Amino acid sequence: MYKYLSSFNKKEPVYTDYTTIEMWNDPHISKQMLKFHLNPDVALASRTKEFIDDSVNWMINKFDIKPGIKICDFGCGPGLYTQRFAKTGADITGIDVSENSINYAQKISGDNNLNIKYINQNYLVFTPKEKYDLIIMVFCDFCVLNLPQRKQLLKTFSNSLKPGGKLLLDIFSEKFYADTSEELNYEYNPDGGFWSENSYHLFSKTFKYEEEKTVLMKFSVIEENGSRLFYNYLKSFNKKNLTEEFTKNGFCNFEFFANVKGDSFSEDQDTICMVCEKI
Repeated sequence: MYKYLSSFNKKEPVYTDYTTIEMWNDPHISKQMLKFHLNPDVALASRTKEFIDDSVNWMINKFDIKPGIKICDFGCGPGLYTQRFAKTGADITGIDVSENSINYAQKISGDNNLNIKYINQNYLVFTPKEKYDLIIMVFCDFCVLNLPQRKQLLKTFSNSLKPGGKLLLDIFSEKFYADTSEELNYEYNPDGGFWSENSYHLFSKTFKYEEEKTVLMKFSVIEENGSRLFYNYLKSFNKKNLTEEFTKNGFCNFEFFANVKGDSFSEDQDTICMVCEKI
């Protein structure tokens, strides 16, 4: 155990491991994530109901969303945005790696007679068969990816958009990085909790990588029959490096906002919302 914990506390090279797929498809953890998604009052897996309502209303007006407009939500989760967009009569697609979230989204769309196409797939290996007028990726999903993954995703975005199609996503700002502290925490959950239905010990440690402006939230879940590690990387950006990265990958005409509600851009916000266009 001493060697294990010593290894856990060691600062590894940035992007040592990628456990997002494992976490989102773990039978227990995915159910907990869905609960957070569906709680309208907390902003842990998705934003609050009030924020999402304001966000969707702003996007509907900004992009003139109406029947005939084709939209794809990358990382759609249980369909909190897609369900709202579908009520405009637009052609809506949602893609997500979590089978649990997609199953829920499909049930809700069926129960409410909403015409939404859902795809249960890792968007990093998604091959588009349609072309969209608008792609969205919200809740800073882009920030968990390393550079090769981001490059692959931007290629997929480009291949999925019509000429002149729009891309909207939000990203953690460098203020988020500056405000994050390196810390170590421990908790004991004898009756189970978020990470397992069984009794477990949890060590969580936050590391910062200054050159990459990246935060690692590393979790060690220790149960009676073994242990598991989860890595959650969050990269922060500024307007300059966002513009450079997306320009290199076929995008132009950049607009910046504070968030996906369209509030005015400010250096004092934790997030940046960027809208750009396929060249």
